Amino acid sequence: GVLVVLRQPEQNKQLAAKIARYQQQDQGIAAPFKASWDLRTFGVGAQILADLGVRKMRVIGTPTKLTGVSGFGLELTGYLED
Repeated sequence: GVLVVLRQPEQNKQLAAKIARYQQQDQGIAAPFKASWDLRTFGVGAQILADLGVRKMRVIGTPTKLTGVSGFGLELTGYLED
């Protein structure tokens, strides 16, 4: 698997806390929360994934319309909701 983390305007401790929160959700300990995304970063992420050889992917998060990823040779096969 591949995990691409694009730098958001948050500190390293905040990012680590967010990852820990996702782990707690997977274990059923914490309630889901909504993540806010900057759609401009999707193109950068798509380029990184394509360069790594990813072709088919499942996205972690709430289903969102990801237009244009097919232009990078990527196919969205599903979501793992947060």
